[in-house]
Amino acid sequence: MYLSKAQKRGMTAGLLGVAALLFVHGGNKVLNNPQTLTRQDIQRIHDLGLRRESVALPGKKEAAVVGVLEMALAMGCLMLAVPLSEAAPRRILPKSLDPADTPKSNIPAPPDALVLLRSRLAELLSDYPWLKQCIACESLILIAPAGGGKSSIASVIAFLRAILRGHRVIILDPHGSINIERGVWLVGDVVQAEVDILGTQATITARHSKQEAHSAILDEFGALCADKNSATARFAAEIVGNAIRNNRKFHNHYIFLCHGRAKGQMGGEAMPSGYLDSWTYKSAVLELETDYDEWGEAVFSGRARFKPGGNSFDDDAAYTPLQIPDFLNPTAIRSEFTHLFAHLGLKQAEQRAQPPQYDPKIEKLIDEALAEENLPQIKTLLDRIYESSKEVNRCTSIDLLEIVSQLSDTAKQLLIYYFDKGQKYTNSEGWLEVKVLRENWAKNKGILADQLKVILMETVTAEIAVLERTCWKPRIAKSDLPPNFGQV
Repeated sequence: MYLSKAQKRGMTAGLLGVAALLFVHGGNKVLNNPQTLTRQDIQRIHDLGLRRESVALPGKKEAAVVGVLEMALAMGCLMLAVPLSEAAPRRILPKSLDPADTPKSNIPAPPDALVLLRSRLAELLSDYPWLKQCIACESLILIAPAGGGKSSIASVIAFLRAILRGHRVIILDPHGSINIERGVWLVGDVVQAEVDILGTQATITARHSKQEAHSAILDEFGALCADKNSATARFAAEIVGNAIRNNRKFHNHYIFLCHGRAKGQMGGEAMPSGYLDSWTYKSAVLELETDYDEWGEAVFSGRARFKPGGNSFDDDAAYTPLQIPDFLNPTAIRSEFTHLFAHLGLKQAEQRAQPPQYDPKIEKLIDEALAEENLPQIKTLLDRIYESSKEVNRCTSIDLLEIVSQLSDTAKQLLIYYFDKGQKYTNSEGWLEVKVLRENWAKNKGILADQLKVILMETVTAEIAVLERTCWKPRIAKSDLPPNFGQV
């Protein structure tokens, strides 16, 4: 039989009232009709018995017995009231409870849950100022041999950035499917194939608002730069250049994972001149110490040292030894916050292919041609694509003032020569033969052929000039240079 909460409350009150009435009434009878006798009463009864006289006992035995029975009945009423007073009686299945009587859930709404999660994370981070810097910095370099824990720590830092700062996380990982299966990556889109990794450049280097900031993890960074002439090496150099120049104003953040401190493990010859020094100086660096097992394999030790941004990479005094906290691994984060992940709608990291990126001007021209369905206009289309590509080929994605300031004096003098005296030797498209440069500029400066080659490559790697076979020309106009450039 189902009883509502109000009915149970009424029956419980009635039984308690009856029990109280019976207990008081029966107790009064027992107290007023005692069956116990004192020593003097017994002596008096004995004396009266010897004289064969009548004895008057105090109280009535029947009334006392009735009082005891009433008190026993009162206890029975109390026992019946106990199960009725339970919040969820054991004999009634939960599904038969009145929904109105079911207590509300203690889990807060998602916005409040996110506030609670951020508060809990803030508590965890309060004792680790270096970790706060890892979360806030625009460029973080993580160094450790394979198996030393780089990916796991990068995963948690990216997770903290996503929760505390609202970052969108993109993970460039050549071994992405393996690490997803191992549960390394917590949140974000994992990109694995080389063509897909190259396709992320436009997304992760674009200008974003503060509310849509991006964090990109570049796992196996050294492998991208292994072949200095490869497309991935040029991609890596562009990302490092963006980390040096634009990440603060573009709200782009990076985590670079490197196997060691050696130049070859951090870009090597793939990096343009000056990039490594600028990058490592500006970046925060977390270098993990590594233990080795009996097989000689690197294992996570929990020890590390940290350099904040704005300090020399090779200055040991800039590094602070530290112990990595236990919660800084994906397993601990999942254990701590699993119950909130689903509630907040957080998605596990998953592998995604990036669509190829095309220049919007070229896409528009192709769409127009397809819509026209007029084959004779294909030649006109190709001419327009060529002209559009020439515009795109101009250097528009770099900070010219900063790049020019980092050039060597001889490279600056080369640009001055080109925009001044060299114009009379250029063809209609602005190309200047290297032979002319060697005879009319380098020779007068006492610059040998090998030295001229180095100067030309400096301008090319700085992305302000192009070199095709035996001709060279800047990708910038004279008007792009600072007013005092000719005074160098």
